[in-house]
Amino acid sequence: ATEKDLISVVEQTAQLREIEERLDALEIQVTQALIENDEQLDAVRDRIALMLSQAVVLPDGRRVFKTEDGTQVFDEHGEEVSPEVIDPDSIDDGLTSWEEFKAQKDLQTELEAEREQLLDLQQDIDVARDAAENGNLDMGELDALEAEFGEIENRSTEPTQSAENSAPKIGEPEVATKDSNTKFQ
Repeated sequence: ATEKDLISVVEQTAQLREIEERLDALEIQVTQALIENDEQLDAVRDRIALMLSQAVVLPDGRRVFKTEDGTQVFDEHGEEVSPEVIDPDSIDDGLTSWEEFKAQKDLQTELEAEREQLLDLQQDIDVARDAAENGNLDMGELDALEAEFGEIENRSTEPTQSAENSAPKIGEPEVATKDSNTKFQ
């Protein structure tokens, strides 16, 4: 082997080592992001469960929330409930509003989408690691993976102040019955 061949092997080895180190670092960042995402999802799911447990329950089992302006009622699935089914005035203003509940549901959806993106990226890292071991990964492909992670992190959903403050007050759920003042059909 010539000196030029040895230099080429050393350069390739150094480049492979750099790729492996960058993949390792990226994998650690993705794993940490998944852990944080999981914690945020758990917190959002807990807040949603609490809101649902304290919501007015219609006889058909749907949980309902009144809008902040007090003019409309929506069920837990986002369907408007007519005033003939339940009068908005019959729902205590102190209960979680539709807007608070919807903010938590939207946050849950965003966090679930982020989780899927992170899991896809984790698979892409595994594929890239295999390609690197076979000498089929260049720095441009690695740069693209790192950029993809950066984009996910930039879109990352931190619980907003309003989402954190929308946790319901502690108390018993209000159940609509025919004997209560709640108007329903």
